[in-house]
Amino acid sequence: MKSPDVYKTPEADLSENQAPSIGGWLRFFQVMSYLGLISSALAILAFPVMHLFVEGVVDRLVDLVALIFELSPGLIFSFLIVRALPVREPDIPARLKSLLGYYLGITLLFYVILTAAFKTGHLTDKPSPFIGDIVYYAIWASYFNKSKRVRAYYGANAK
Repeated sequence: MKSPDVYKTPEADLSENQAPSIGGWLRFFQVMSYLGLISSALAILAFPVMHLFVEGVVDRLVDLVALIFELSPGLIFSFLIVRALPVREPDIPARLKSLLGYYLGITLLFYVILTAAFKTGHLTDKPSPFIGDIVYYAIWASYFNKSKRVRAYYGANAK
């Protein structure tokens, strides 16, 4: 005695041949890259403007230049990562891992240069520590090496 008003479950066409999409931790990495790109761009634009209109933001112009110098790798590499992420090619995970490695290397180099300038008295602000960048690299490089989602989306993991 079934009523015609009983709800019927809609049929879904779920085929195994659908292309995998960016999701999970890969989506999180993408969102974090976009946030890094936006926040770096805003900081690089905001500090010079604030220096012009608000007294005491940075002590000297050389400190402002050093701050922009320190923030620029985040902007550049976030942009490169955001551009590469949606491209579905097997070499992309290795390219992303190498971009993360270059980012780490450049931030370490900039840290050494800015620390030397700080110790010699050319800068009044000490550069920010780079330990977070090392942890960031270790986590995401490992992810691109071992992730099943990365393998499914790109067709390969990083080498």
